[in-house]
This record gives sequence, structure tokens and C-alpha cells, in this order.
Amino acid sequence: MRNLGLPVTHTSADVSRRHALKALTGAALALPLFGRARPTGLAGDTVTVVVPFAPGGATDQLARLLATDLGARLGNRFVVENLPGASATIGTRAVAAAAPDGRTLLYTTATPLSVNPHLFAALPYDPDTAFAPIALTVRQPLVVVTGRPLGIGTLHALVAHLRRHESTSSYGSYGNGTASHIAAALFARKVGADRLAHIPYSSPLATADLVAARTTFMIDSWGSVSQLVAAGRLLVLASCDTTALPWLPGVASVANLLMQEFDVSTWNGLFAPAGTPAGILELLNSEVAATMAGDALHRAVVAKGLIPYPPMPRSEVADFVVADRLRWKRLIQAAGIDHL
Repeated sequence: MRNLGLPVTHTSADVSRRHALKALTGAALALPLFGRARPTGLAGDTVTVVVPFAPGGATDQLARLLATDLGARLGNRFVVENLPGASATIGTRAVAAAAPDGRTLLYTTATPLSVNPHLFAALPYDPDTAFAPIALTVRQPLVVVTGRPLGIGTLHALVAHLRRHESTSSYGSYGNGTASHIAAALFARKVGADRLAHIPYSSPLATADLVAARTTFMIDSWGSVSQLVAAGRLLVLASCDTTALPWLPGVASVANLLMQEFDVSTWNGLFAPAGTPAGILELLNSEVAATMAGDALHRAVVAKGLIPYPPMPRSEVADFVVADRLRWKRLIQAAGIDHL
């Protein structure tokens, strides 16, 4: 693995073939992760899962759950490394430049692969050719939230506030070009307040400033804000799906409340550098499906307000990303966001 500037350790292969057979389900998967591509005793190697966002968000949380389960299933040490910044391009570029040997993976949202191609004239990676798809894991519904100190209790009250105080109101996001940025910019334009200040963050301070009412509102995934909502520090005003979310039955959608089309969500998926051996990619695809189907992880995913995708072959993941890129192009145009 090409060094990402992060500590990576290697251990000797101390798991026998008999032990590996017990650890995997079925003779077809009875080799350690790297066994098919390089049968040289690499079963104990560390796999670095790069998350191109700051720690603490829904994507980071799920990456850690996946890493723990995959490590237990495959006999490798899966470690999550956060490399945030520059609209997720820093971490994404690091994975694109890594050796295609299965030891460096990218766990990400739509931002670097579906969104950034429409926002940047040049990227430090090729979203079409730099990555091999492995699996989609979850869809992340988004919600409109505001800090309790503002005293805004409904979406209509937020709209009225933004129109009255457009020059002093703002929204936070996890960076230029992220789903939180595009969704909020689209919302602001639809309610006639598109001159609001956008405050991009590359750290969890985005929600901290929202709680303190230093920003007016934010559109974020439920998994990232649910604990703050439960603690009474944030208020959920609406969902960004076309209908109410099952776990928020009393919270209507933006589309229903404003009587306008508004459907914005993002997703999580696992990718590897292009050129990674097909045997490793297929093994990871099947193991991610098995991990997501496990009762404990499924309950944790649902509790975080994430919607699991059904298992799909890698070719369908590739097709999904292509179609999703077109969806984000339409959303970006509707939000009035130019190249960054």
C-alpha cells in the first residue's frame, strides 16, 4: 500500500488454513482477503478505509461499524482514517493514488464521485476511471435543522425569518459541493432567499455553531444530528425526502410543506483504486452484503436514520453512480451553484 502519511502496520500470517475456513462462510470464500490475488501469507495485513470527511458524521460512524465487522469476518485489521478537506478531494485523491492491492479503500458519500465533477473544472483524480466499485451500503435521508436558541419552530417560520433577515442569515455545510451545501442552496433559492451566506466547515464545528445559533439552519443527515435533536439542542423542521420519514412521523417533508418539488438525499458506498484484483473486489462485495444483513449492524443502521440498500452486483453499483451523477447535475443547476 502506498503510504497515505498515516501509520500502517503489518503482521505475519498467523492464521492457518483451518482457522480461515472456520472464519469464512463457504468453500468459495475460504481464503483470506488477499489470498486469491497474492497467496503469500498476507491474511493479517491492515486494510485502511479512508473516509474523506471529518470524524463524527453519519458516514464516519457507519464506516467504523463496517470496518469492525469486516475485520472480524476476514481476519484482517480494518482501520478507518479520516482525511477531510477540499470538498472530499484530499482523501479521495489519496485512495486514487494508492496501490491497487486491496489494502486501501474509500468509504464515501456521493460528493467526490457524483457531485464534484459538476463543480470543479479539474479534479486531482478521474471519477470515471480512478476507482473500482465494491458496494453501496445505505441511503442517507437529509433533514432541515435549526438551533433551539433561535426560537424557530416550523419550516414556515424559518422561511419567514430568512426572507426578513436574508442579509444576516446563514447556513452551514460540511464543505463546498457537499450534499449539505447543495441541498441548503437549493432550499434557499426555492424560498426566495438565495443571497444567504454559506459557511463551509471541514470539522464537526458545523453542528456546534448551529447549536449556538451562529448559523441559522443546516441540512444534514439524520444520523449526524439525531443525538442533538434528542437532547433538545436542535429542532428538526422538515425532511428532504418526498414524504415523511418513518422514524419522524410528525415531521413533514419540504416538498409537502412548500408545495414544491424537493427531493435530496445522498448515499454511502465502498470503492477501491482501479486495477484492484477482481477476486478481492468480489469478495468484499459479498462480505459487505453479509455485514449489512447482520442483525446487529442492521439495527444500528436503522437507529441512525439510514436506509440500507439491497445487495447488488458491482456492475449495478457502477451504473448507479453514473445515473446519480446526472441527478446531481440537475440539482446543482437548480441550486444555482457555479464551478468552485
